Amino acid sequence: MEVAILSLTRGGGELGARLQRLLQEQGVFARVDLYRREDCAPSFKETVVRLWPRYRAFVFIMATGIVVRTIAPLIRDKREDPAVVVMDEAGRFVISLLSGHMGGANRLAETIARLAGATPVITTATDVLGLPAVEVLALDRGLKIENFAAVKRVNAALSNGEPVVFYTDMPAKILFADRSLPPGVEVRPEKDYRPDRKEGKVTVVITPRLLPPAEEEPLVLRPPCLVAGIGCRRGTSAEEIKAALAEVMAAEGLSLASLRKIASAELKTDEQGLIEAALSLNVPLEFHSLEKIKELYRRRPDLTVSPLVQNKIGVGGVCEAASLLSSSPDAPLLVPRTKKGRVTVAVTLVKSWWWG
Repeated sequence: MEVAILSLTRGGGELGARLQRLLQEQGVFARVDLYRREDCAPSFKETVVRLWPRYRAFVFIMATGIVVRTIAPLIRDKREDPAVVVMDEAGRFVISLLSGHMGGANRLAETIARLAGATPVITTATDVLGLPAVEVLALDRGLKIENFAAVKRVNAALSNGEPVVFYTDMPAKILFADRSLPPGVEVRPEKDYRPDRKEGKVTVVITPRLLPPAEEEPLVLRPPCLVAGIGCRRGTSAEEIKAALAEVMAAEGLSLASLRKIASAELKTDEQGLIEAALSLNVPLEFHSLEKIKELYRRRPDLTVSPLVQNKIGVGGVCEAASLLSSSPDAPLLVPRTKKGRVTVAVTLVKSWWWG
């Protein structure tokens, strides 16, 4: 997280410089902008507007009212807005003002308070009650939130001690970081979820699988647990690769949001379409040598053999073996080799994805 520290007075600037040193000792990049410095814009408001898209967190050392009036026109969405923390010039209080959960303002306020000997001021309901906010759980566990509108409903239930059930194969002690389950919370296996079941409870489903419509829509969190092995003809475009991958996963009832990485053979390291597809999907791209692929084929006689691929590069296939090598060589294939045009796709499930 890159932090911009802004102040309006000499005393605020001195405190900002101290905070900068303390944060940098924690490995946080922090920059101080004292108003009227030569590198600032002509006015404080213009300075903030210029810096707003460049930083993921702001620390304002000044009155809260000034900050509220200044940033109000810039606020868009809690998923995009940066963290905003306000501190008084005497360094007594640190207020988490904006993006407490998703942006990390709560944690930043607590960190600054601990480093500077101040009192953190946190007002989000779940934190005040010592409960985990569901979007923080998702962020910490690498889960993607599919239907963000449902987050508010889940957090309200958690704060009110109302029944909430999590359907997931992730162990409860990992999901809740070894904390005891909050009041009213249950954790059940993912396979037990039924969209037609009326439970009178707020529901959270952590799954890579596409869910049918439900009368009571759950909050859906997507775990990073699918590895796609991809083979393709030379010169295949990124658009064709992504379209093939999306079609195969949709046909198998799998969410593209749960894609953890893409894997292929080492001879594809210069395949521009594959590289661009991985970049576009924002997932790592991993390559495996033909020797490793051959060895896996010797161990796994159940893998699909393509005579064409065997004759061309000397191995029985690419996508299945690459997918397994990037997840677990002994895992069952979730989706075996499937051909779509000039692209072949296989998918493996990483069962213990929560261990990283």
